Amino acid sequence: MNIKLSGRRGNIFQEGSYRIIREYLQENMGIYILTSLFFVLGVAFGAFAVRWLPPEVLKELQANFHLFAQIFESGEGLEHHRVLGDSLLQNFKHMLVVAFAGVFVVGFPVIFFMLGLRGFVLGFSAGFLIEQASFNGILLTLLGIVPHNLILIPAFLVVAVTGITFSFNRFKTKYIHKNFISSGGQFKDYFHKIFVFCIVVVLGCLVEAYVSYFFLRISISALWG
Repeated sequence: MNIKLSGRRGNIFQEGSYRIIREYLQENMGIYILTSLFFVLGVAFGAFAVRWLPPEVLKELQANFHLFAQIFESGEGLEHHRVLGDSLLQNFKHMLVVAFAGVFVVGFPVIFFMLGLRGFVLGFSAGFLIEQASFNGILLTLLGIVPHNLILIPAFLVVAVTGITFSFNRFKTKYIHKNFISSGGQFKDYFHKIFVFCIVVVLGCLVEAYVSYFFLRISISALWG
């Protein structure tokens, strides 16, 4: 009898969770499409930007890439904990900019810019590898860039949507509805959501430092060793 009751409660909890997620996605589908578009445009622009580089800049990047491949293959100065530290630092810098931009009434344009910038960096990295190494570059992209970004990109999109929604709602309250903004509870709820996805970002950084690092080192050794 207790088992059936427990199972019923579990089903009710799951149904409630699915309903909340479904309603959340329905309410925010438009902003998710818009943020994804900004990110995809950034990726596309970054990938095409490789072809617009001046020859002297391209040669310098090529030299740096081959030096990086040699260092990465040898493993000198690229221990897991250093890769993890660098990844945490860079990703949390981006996360904090997006999170605090959402606090300000006119912060949502900054978040759109950060989305495009992150997409540009990702697209440029993948485009450069593919441009320089053709099929080998595709393998490096799939093994060294894709795994951790499967976690990080969705996390950043959710944080960006949260920040844009929070900032834009404050903008409407102040400049359109002409109401006084007092949102102590809203701030608490906002940063609670950001904190949850900070944990997801840590997971993505761990994948980058250990899983992507492992695949990238193996592929570089096989392709350039």
